[in-house]
Amino acid sequence: MVGVLSFASSLGNAIGWLLPTLCYIVGGSMMISAIWGFYARSTLQNGLVTKGFAPEILFLSSGIFLCFPKFLNTLNATLGFTATASLVQGQDGSVAPYSFDAARFTQSVSQGPTALIKTMIDVFDPYFISYGALIAFLMVKRETDRARGRNDSTSGVNMTGLACSLIMMNVEKISQFGTWATHNH
Repeated sequence: MVGVLSFASSLGNAIGWLLPTLCYIVGGSMMISAIWGFYARSTLQNGLVTKGFAPEILFLSSGIFLCFPKFLNTLNATLGFTATASLVQGQDGSVAPYSFDAARFTQSVSQGPTALIKTMIDVFDPYFISYGALIAFLMVKRETDRARGRNDSTSGVNMTGLACSLIMMNVEKISQFGTWATHNH
């Protein structure tokens, strides 16, 4: 069991490193494409990047990806959640890897099922936060591609995926609501 928990922590840490890289690469390329689209439109050139509102959509999406933690934090605050996203975790700019305490996990086994579930959620919380942020990234990218005519998804599917990714990021608060509902009713 300790190996599975260690793997989940490592996976959450890896996604935590991958997501900012993807945000900067995709956001930067969308910014360059938007600038190229505005330039091509001003010189009356034709092409995919000048069709419809493509430069404006690319410009807006690049802003979302380059400020992705603020985008996620605003969505979380709007829905009343408390999880915050950041590209750096330490005060000095360093990123600390996720870890868990095996002794606390062993101790919670003797405290009952509620304590065990709470400890499991605490251990998997970095994974849930990182994976939820990655899904939010993919849903915003998918919506941008839909607006540009590159895929056939609907906005409803993309917004539902974005909402579910926010729920996944805040699984600890959702689990506390479930505990409240079962103990008070």
